[in-house]
Amino acid sequence: MNLNRFILFCLSFFVMQYVQGQVDIIPKPLYAIVSDKQVVLKNTLLVFADPAFGSGRQYFQRLVLAKYGLTSSVTGQRDAANICLIKDDKLDEEAYKLSITGTAIKIYASGQAGMLNAVSSVD
Repeated sequence: MNLNRFILFCLSFFVMQYVQGQVDIIPKPLYAIVSDKQVVLKNTLLVFADPAFGSGRQYFQRLVLAKYGLTSSVTGQRDAANICLIKDDKLDEEAYKLSITGTAIKIYASGQAGMLNAVSSVD
């Protein structure tokens, strides 16, 4: 009887591990519009962030440094930035929009949750 319980426990444990490994933590985009445009990033990025996204900007800067070895500086001029974190109140709280042009990547969100999702998707 104890052997049956042990086998059942082990089987349940392995099934739970498999299921947990299959769950996406970061939401996938609902849709994407893909074009032939690309942006070439230099070793040092200029990052603009609306004041509401100061912590999102810091997270993004640490992420690109750790993952890609790119350093970044903050700029107050949106037009001069390679990366822009922009507040867009029309989006839902966890929603985000990415726009990639030939010169910049613009990340739009209405709140911290959307900005976290957006920056995490860049990862």
